[in-house]
Amino acid sequence: MSQPIHDAYGPPGPYDSLNPHGGGPRPPSPPRRSGGRALLAAVVALVVLGGGGAWWYAGTGGDRDGGSPAVGGSAPPSGRPLPGAGRTAPPSLDQAVADRVNAARAADEAKLLYLRRNTVDVPGTGVAVHGPWQVGDTVVTAMYRTVTAHSAADGREKWRLALDGDLCSASTRMTADRRIAVVTKDGPGKKGDCRRLRMIDLNTGRAGWETRIAKENGSDVSETYSLAFTGGTVAVGRLGASSAYRLSDGKRLFGSPPVTGCVPYAFAGGPKLVAAASCLRPGGGGREEVQELDPVTGAVRWRHPLPAGSRVQGVYSVAPVVVAVGDDAGATTGVFALTDGGARRSALAGAAGFDAHCGDPDDSELLSCRTAVDGDTLYVATAPGADGGEGNAIVAVDLTTGKTVRRIATPAKALARPLGMSGRDLLFDAAPLDDGPHLVGSVAPGATTPRVLMRAPVGRAQEEGRLSDPEPLYADGRYLLVTGRVDGFGDDQEREAATMMAFGT
Repeated sequence: MSQPIHDAYGPPGPYDSLNPHGGGPRPPSPPRRSGGRALLAAVVALVVLGGGGAWWYAGTGGDRDGGSPAVGGSAPPSGRPLPGAGRTAPPSLDQAVADRVNAARAADEAKLLYLRRNTVDVPGTGVAVHGPWQVGDTVVTAMYRTVTAHSAADGREKWRLALDGDLCSASTRMTADRRIAVVTKDGPGKKGDCRRLRMIDLNTGRAGWETRIAKENGSDVSETYSLAFTGGTVAVGRLGASSAYRLSDGKRLFGSPPVTGCVPYAFAGGPKLVAAASCLRPGGGGREEVQELDPVTGAVRWRHPLPAGSRVQGVYSVAPVVVAVGDDAGATTGVFALTDGGARRSALAGAAGFDAHCGDPDDSELLSCRTAVDGDTLYVATAPGADGGEGNAIVAVDLTTGKTVRRIATPAKALARPLGMSGRDLLFDAAPLDDGPHLVGSVAPGATTPRVLMRAPVGRAQEEGRLSDPEPLYADGRYLLVTGRVDGFGDDQEREAATMMAFGT
């Protein structure tokens, strides 16, 4: 049996091993906003995405690019159980809740397979939960100083990797060989700087190479990073600077240009390396542009300047390139499809009414919006109430003309969002605004009426409310919700915090 893993500043404090620390009053969770991302560029100008079945997830699917296997490690090998593993459900799996919900479910409702509680000791201010990433039948999340893998089928912990510094940022997507990039602090607590870049192999839970992020200029002091993969490169964007490293060994490939030029500060990866760049104007002032970069040299392949006062909000798609822009107040002012050469292909009609759930306003990640693309068709949710009702809709937009060609008939009094594509079918979920069912559906190409794939039991609503801004995954008839944050409220409260729910047959 493998032994508990301790990091350089003491044990990570899994609650299943009862290693508590004192905690103070619980602070309120910070508000999370949909439909936008951090508008960092104004400040810049002043200072300068498996085996075991098909999976879909809006924002964390594996990138279609290569990478070399990670080396080194500090976690149990794949397949070796952690302490406490066995047939008896661990304390972190709340069987009583599942039994109660399932006893009251209707015949056409799925079962609550399990509810997981938190097992990571977190600071009193709480922490964001990064991920989830899927690797076959394993779901991986990261928070504070711990990366943890769980079985999607039964919620049991499969491996745990202790980090020797606080987690600052993590890539939303994986390499083709299922690795992620993370940035951690280089020292304990507030004394450390967020400068350590490292790779983690999600197949085994082993840490790979690590390197210190180069300081590109005097304003390069960011605590949050935009991490993206293209080919054999991991690009690292942040406020006022960017760098790129080779995936195989962490060698630095290139850095951002002098602050007098256009500085990429956030990236979207995949088949192309797309960047949001902030540009200083001679004599003062600034603007933004979208760029495609050569992932090996950093050379700019094309530039697409944005209208004055516009900021990049998010990238809906990399192939083809679809970019959302907004104003300084965070409102979406336009969504544009670009050609392979960076020219304007179309402006999408009704963009101000879109709600793409692009993430936390303090997150500089570009490719985290909940949209789906099938060839020349973009699927995106409308904002709540945009259609005059209490819920919203999902629209299909032709990227060649920019016109809406279909409107999906999603349930009334529910908030629907795309989950991705299953072949040519759109997958979506719809969360009720009242006490109705939470469902997952699919829509065939050209259709407007969805097919219901799963209805989560109505009785799960109270327990689902314990998850903070959950991220959805759907796979082979199994629907998972993973919390986006765990707040520090003293050890007893932290142990009761729900982190993952799963529904299925």
